[in-house]
Amino acid sequence: SRAFSSCPIISIEIPASVETIEASAFGGCSKLATVTFEKGSQLKTIGGGGSYTYYEGAFCQLFNLMRVDMSECTQVEEIGEYAFYNCANVKKVVISSAVERIDKGAFANCAALEEVTLPSTLKYLGDYAFEDCSSLTKIELPDGLEEVGVEAFSKTSIEKLTVPGSMKVIGTNVFGDMMNLHEIHIEEGVEEIGESAFQGAGSRDTYDAPEHWV
Repeated sequence: SRAFSSCPIISIEIPASVETIEASAFGGCSKLATVTFEKGSQLKTIGGGGSYTYYEGAFCQLFNLMRVDMSECTQVEEIGEYAFYNCANVKKVVISSAVERIDKGAFANCAALEEVTLPSTLKYLGDYAFEDCSSLTKIELPDGLEEVGVEAFSKTSIEKLTVPGSMKVIGTNVFGDMMNLHEIHIEEGVEEIGESAFQGAGSRDTYDAPEHWV
């Protein structure tokens, strides 16, 4: 961990042979603007950790980073806690097609983030994963997604949300504090909606759910 922490590097290509990027590996590299992954990447884990008082994500707080493209990382299954936290100028994120877990706060506080595509392999989206991504206006939750943590999209600008039936349970306050959310569609297959699941959401001009929830 902390292999390049706070180094004044501007760009880096991650070699194909690297399988794990550990916590804080590039944390605080404030000048780092470009991160690319060599073709044939064997990367499996992007590490992380931390709490609300400190952050140890592998790429956290890279203020000059503009784009994250993991399309070459076809074996990455997990993006760790706070992995890209507070990368304030990132506008687009392309997530590996193999990712199954995006952990707590992984992309939180990426205020310029406008576009992110969640892969069809995603099963778990952690607490506050995209919290305070204030420029994010749309998101598509993939079929197969099973669990979303507390306030995963709080303080975003998302206006429309479709909850796939693979999410059997919508937990307490899962979609809380989505102040711009006006259209909600809940697909057949959802069995339980927790207390305050949409607390603090917008006016909900459109609410579409299976008959047994109406």
